[in-house]
Amino acid sequence: DGDGNHDDAIQGFALNGAVYNNVKIQGNWIQETTDRNRQFNASMQGISVFDGVYENAQVTNNVVISTAYHGISWGGALNSRIENNTVINPDWVTNGRKLWIRSGIGKLGQQPLGTIIKNNVAVHFAVEGGAVLENNINIKDPTAAFESFVIGGTIDLTPKAGGPLDGKDVGGYGEYVISGKD
Repeated sequence: DGDGNHDDAIQGFALNGAVYNNVKIQGNWIQETTDRNRQFNASMQGISVFDGVYENAQVTNNVVISTAYHGISWGGALNSRIENNTVINPDWVTNGRKLWIRSGIGKLGQQPLGTIIKNNVAVHFAVEGGAVLENNINIKDPTAAFESFVIGGTIDLTPKAGGPLDGKDVGGYGEYVISGKD
């Protein structure tokens, strides 16, 4: 995009103290680029909410492929679920950015109470306050974990036989097979 800003795929915020209930972000394929060599590549955040209060939110069965830090980041979530998502940085070894799934304290100090982060795959998990982690797996090398992971080629997020995800029943994958460039 040519400037110093990062892009955001899905970003939520609440104005003037609004509380949002029962927001669902489900089944999205979010990919920063299909061509690593295109002009003006920039890092893109996946799914993020830093402002306001979201209660009973569900962020489920999403795939985020990006070179930024915020794969899924949620500040101040109450009684919410971040479940069965796959969040991968294809350049983690090169750029060192831990594309994470994060549940943290919101900008106005609201604690993430009753939030469950479960059955996800990500480079890193970060939790503050009252959020709970269950059955999540760290994956630093997507080529070792998935059947095919080639940016600009084929991405098949089916767990590779004998790989770190084989038989674990975590992450968002299966129906997602992407071939070729846009």
